[in-house]
Amino acid sequence: MSVLADIRAEIGAGLADIFLSATLSRDATAAGSNAWDAGSVTTTDYACKAIHETWGATFLSGGLVNADEVRLLILATSLAVEPKPLDRVTIRGEKFTIVPMGSGRAPVMTDPAQAVWDCRARK
Repeated sequence: MSVLADIRAEIGAGLADIFLSATLSRDATAAGSNAWDAGSVTTTDYACKAIHETWGATFLSGGLVNADEVRLLILATSLAVEPKPLDRVTIRGEKFTIVPMGSGRAPVMTDPAQAVWDCRARK
C-alpha cells in the first residue's frame, strides 16, 4: 500500500463510527427510441457514511459558496462510487442535492488521500 492509501484507510476506520449512515442516489437515463424520447430514468442507491454542516464565513464572504448551501462530507471508503453534481444524499431523512457545475468552489472535491469527499449541496 502507498502512504496515501494507508492514510485513507486510517481515516476511514477512525471516522466510520462518527459519520452517519446515509444513502447517495444517482439517476441514469436510458437511451430513448429517438432524439425526442428521453427514455426511462433509473435511480441507483449507494449506502455510505456522511455528515453535513454549514459553510464557514471565509467560504461565504469570498463568494465560493452560496448562503443556501451546506457542506456535505462523505467518507470515501464507505461509498462505491465517486459523488457527482446532481447526486442526492439522504442523511437522517434530510435530502441534499449536490450542486451543478457553476461559479465558485467546485461541487465535489477531495483531499490528496481521497479519504473524504467534500461537496457543496442544497436542501
